[in-house]
Amino acid sequence: MTSPGRIAALGLLAAAIVGLVLLAAWNWDPFHRRQRAERRAAQSAEAATAASLAAEGAQGTIKRLDVAVGRRDAARAATARLELSAHRSEDADAKLAPDRARRLLEHDRELCRISPSLSGCAAADRDARRGHPPVRALSPAG
Repeated sequence: MTSPGRIAALGLLAAAIVGLVLLAAWNWDPFHRRQRAERRAAQSAEAATAASLAAEGAQGTIKRLDVAVGRRDAARAATARLELSAHRSEDADAKLAPDRARRLLEHDRELCRISPSLSGCAAADRDARRGHPPVRALSPAG
């Protein structure tokens, strides 16, 4: 038969094998769950960083847009004041010298070519089609 010492040795061997199997099973991940979880965590962190950067960019865009709209509104208000002042001036209806009228007309056309949406460009085109010049030139005789 077997001696008690031998049974104890076999028991220790069995316990060691069971311990090794448990130790191996503790770290064993046949479906790679840990790697997938780590990958998902990294992707979530990247998505959060991208969302944060997008939010910062949107805030910067809103600030720049507010500044641009403020400048545009200030320019419109100044233009309206200057236009009203020009219409009320005593020489508003005075005729211009032909060379000055030609230069102003060329500048107007250039501005309308650069930005057709400027105020007055459509009216200038309409007047030109009707044969009316946008500025009145002083007659050479007078």
